[in-house]
Amino acid sequence: MVLNYLLGKPGPVTGYGSATTAAQVAADNAERIKGRVFIVTGSSAGLGLETATVLTKEGGHVILACRPGQKADQALQSIKEKVPEGQVELMPLDLGSTASIKKFAAEFKSKGTPLHVLINNAGVMACPYGLTEDGFEMQLGTNHFGHFLLTHLLLDKLKGSGDDCRVVCVSSEAHKLTPKGGIKFDDLKYEQNYSPWYSYGQSKLANVLYASELQRRLKADGVTNVTAYSLHPGGIMTDLQRHTGGAMGYLLWGLDSCGLFKSIPQGAATSVTCATSDKVLPHAGGYFEDCNPVKPSAYGQDAEMAKKLWEVTEKELEPFMK
Repeated sequence: MVLNYLLGKPGPVTGYGSATTAAQVAADNAERIKGRVFIVTGSSAGLGLETATVLTKEGGHVILACRPGQKADQALQSIKEKVPEGQVELMPLDLGSTASIKKFAAEFKSKGTPLHVLINNAGVMACPYGLTEDGFEMQLGTNHFGHFLLTHLLLDKLKGSGDDCRVVCVSSEAHKLTPKGGIKFDDLKYEQNYSPWYSYGQSKLANVLYASELQRRLKADGVTNVTAYSLHPGGIMTDLQRHTGGAMGYLLWGLDSCGLFKSIPQGAATSVTCATSDKVLPHAGGYFEDCNPVKPSAYGQDAEMAKKLWEVTEKELEPFMK
């Protein structure tokens, strides 16, 4: 995989590889994008903004779902300048707030438009210890609980929007960086021995497990028009790394300086592949890297852990589910 990454070698399933850009994937799948409705969380910068931009360019109706403020306004303006005729709009969403998530879902449903693809892209990375406004540990609460609730509230919309609707969960290779045992079910708030990186890895493992369990449940319920995917976009320097410092910060800077990180257009390619390519459909529920399916960690393949995570998450979110 490392050699393929350095060479940009196309993968066997999709024909894309590490050097492929999101714009290339979107152009190849333009007929599968035009007229369809996409929600992209965390789309005010980085991978989310690039994903939203290329989908808009190819005729998608794109909802920028991100925290309100100057960055979000600038993102919207940026896409409008690049694609003057595009269908793109901004809707405020804070994934660390169940009230914000519920408001977003209600306002989207009130529009009366279909929803074809939900791209759960937003996230926080290796941040200092903190809690969301609802009392969840910040990284698991934002990266997993927030997206779980958002998807739950919009799932009926996806089911009722015709053929080939999708949920795409942006995870990370860091899902392999977890404490022994995987998900800390006995300490979800991570009150004992908090580690910013282990916490981040746990939240990204949760993304992988969630996508696979969502797919299993959809299949068990006889839902054939909605599929789910998780993915690692690759090593990319974006605003996500703003909390990294010390030795890890120098390591990331060094890798980027040596050309071993992807560009943002390359990093967004796997998200766009999972959101649009028909070649991924036989691998629903799977984990993707460099635009192709690969095996996640052993914990990421643990069906019992995925089932338990779903049940625990439902219990934690039960007061906010309706």
